[in-house]
Amino acid sequence: MNADKKNIYKESSELFNFTAKTITFIDFIYIIIFYFTAQNHWLSMILVLTFPLLNVPAIKLSVLHNKNYIDYTLPLTLIPLFTIGYIAGADAPGWLPAFSLLAAIEILVLNAKYKIFLKFSVFFVTAFASFKAGKDIESIIIILLILVIFALLVSSILTYVVSLLNSLKKSKKDLNKQLRVVKMGERKQNELMKVLNIAKKEVEAMHKHTRESIEYASMIQGALLPDENLMKNYFKDYFVHWEPKDTVGGDIWLFSELRDKDECLLFFIDCTGHGVPGAFVTMIVKAVEREIITNLQKHPEFDISPAKVMRHFNKAMKVLLKQETKESKSNAGWDGGVIYYSKKDKILKFAGAETPLFYVDADGTFNSVKGNRYSVGYKKCDMDYEYKETIIKVHDGQKFYCTTDGYLDQNGGEKDFPFGKKRFGNIIKEIHTKPMSEQKKIFIDEMQMYESVIKNSDRNDDMTLISFTI
Repeated sequence: MNADKKNIYKESSELFNFTAKTITFIDFIYIIIFYFTAQNHWLSMILVLTFPLLNVPAIKLSVLHNKNYIDYTLPLTLIPLFTIGYIAGADAPGWLPAFSLLAAIEILVLNAKYKIFLKFSVFFVTAFASFKAGKDIESIIIILLILVIFALLVSSILTYVVSLLNSLKKSKKDLNKQLRVVKMGERKQNELMKVLNIAKKEVEAMHKHTRESIEYASMIQGALLPDENLMKNYFKDYFVHWEPKDTVGGDIWLFSELRDKDECLLFFIDCTGHGVPGAFVTMIVKAVEREIITNLQKHPEFDISPAKVMRHFNKAMKVLLKQETKESKSNAGWDGGVIYYSKKDKILKFAGAETPLFYVDADGTFNSVKGNRYSVGYKKCDMDYEYKETIIKVHDGQKFYCTTDGYLDQNGGEKDFPFGKKRFGNIIKEIHTKPMSEQKKIFIDEMQMYESVIKNSDRNDDMTLISFTI
């Protein structure tokens, strides 16, 4: 493609040179015709007026090649032609040969180096011819001034026109270039949009598949949760609020009847993380819990202890996740609480891992039980750590409240602080006399109000809240 452009430019250059030489030759012929028609004033004027038309092709080619053909040729040609017309009218053909020679040289020589010399030569010959023709000095000076002004005016106008044409040509060229760039950009944009649309469809398909998988996983996780109606056999009233932060969560609560169905175990557990990672850990918790329940049912002589249950959990999770050493890659575990309740013996045992238990006596006294300041299953946890438990002699009318840290640690309020144990306890003190269904709604509403104070506040963690009345 570059070679074709070079050939076109070369052919255009050759055409320009040929046309310029041809017009120069015709100029010379015109001057000779002036010589022989000097006595015919009207013919001379017609030739003078039509002469500039011969320069039009040269002007176009000079614009094409950005050359100063007009500046060197046309004005200097017009000067002698108008002068010849003036002299012809004065019957002074004797000076035409010398004048024609200078005009022809001026037409042929397009070099700026000789431009001034030739211009003054033409002016000198014109002035001398006019003087010999009988013109007075004042007329000659006026003629020369008119010629100079006319030459400068024509030269300026034509130079401006050529400059304007070149600018328009360059602007058109730049515009065409920009249009090509825009079209290329549009083409690339269209190609990019096609790629993006394909990628979008792929991402949407992947998202849909992932979403469907997570929703199915949520269904499985929901199926692992116990039936709340099992609690009717042990408590007068109760409520359970389980709310994952995402579709699936890292919180899990478990409830199992034991041996003679006068005793039960309640777990409320917050596993490492939330979402899919947390949900995986809840699967392990459920597996270990099933193992524990099976062993307890096989051995009715065992003294059921939440502390021992947590100790077993700690060892089992460290082994299952290969977290026996601090160099282990995995580091998962849980915080939460384990409650054993014997309806027959009116005894409640509680062991917590970084989690407290709240309860209100029948007379309205508010109490809280601290848990162990130790988690379950993590790399940092000692394999043989001895958890402690609290034994409470229960009586009718007592109300117990269990929660994972998702409720207590949720940020909100005017200062964007965690909800906190104190605020949680104050709510219990205010509403503990109400039915459990109403209390559940109040707990949910209070949290929503607390969160809504901060605009665009995100939920920090999964939430599990359980309460029951003895």
